[in-house]
Amino acid sequence: MTTAGARIATVRSLKVTAGQILANVDGPATFTVRIRRLVTVRRRDWRLLRTTSLAAATAGVTTIPLPQLGPGRYRLNVHLDGMPEGESFVRRLTVAPDRHP
Repeated sequence: MTTAGARIATVRSLKVTAGQILANVDGPATFTVRIRRLVTVRRRDWRLLRTTSLAAATAGVTTIPLPQLGPGRYRLNVHLDGMPEGESFVRRLTVAPDRHP
């Protein structure tokens, strides 16, 4: 819960890989992540797969696990709770299919 005058953490960097988010924050922070998958390339149709809440308990680099994603192109909207709704980090991620001989 955010109260008036409470300090909102600053995100110094944010990196997304197929299995995790690496967030470097200067204090405790809670994120809302909307994971969308590209369905139709021509129309740029991104279907919402999941919305989840993630937390970084302390300052520094925190590893936040993501749900397993199948092959495809994804867009993650990472919103730091307490920031205005229009401000978020958008990261794109492509998960390649497994290649087994």
